Amino acid sequence: MADVSKSDRQVAALGIKPLAEIMQRKNIEERGTPQLITLYKFMASPRGLDKGISDMEARLVYRIMALPRRIADLREEFGCQIDKLRKIDPTGKPYVRYYLVLPKDGDMGEAA
Repeated sequence: MADVSKSDRQVAALGIKPLAEIMQRKNIEERGTPQLITLYKFMASPRGLDKGISDMEARLVYRIMALPRRIADLREEFGCQIDKLRKIDPTGKPYVRYYLVLPKDGDMGEAA
């Protein structure tokens, strides 16, 4: 699962953001597609940091039909670190939840 500590969630809940996260978000909002912007905003929210997002949620709630592709776009184009966790639903079908790992101050973000 994503390495999000309790203090990281508390800081996010208070709306205090590290400079590296602010720069990454600004970069996505300036250069990203509407789907990437929506996905990043959700994944960086307190609920997104805690629960992550699955393909089914992305399809039904945000109308993102190709979540793995959008995740790859965030990783490749914007240098986001996104972890994935394989799970099994109550019916026995496997699925993946994606979690955004917020950058800390001092992180370089995109590859230079």
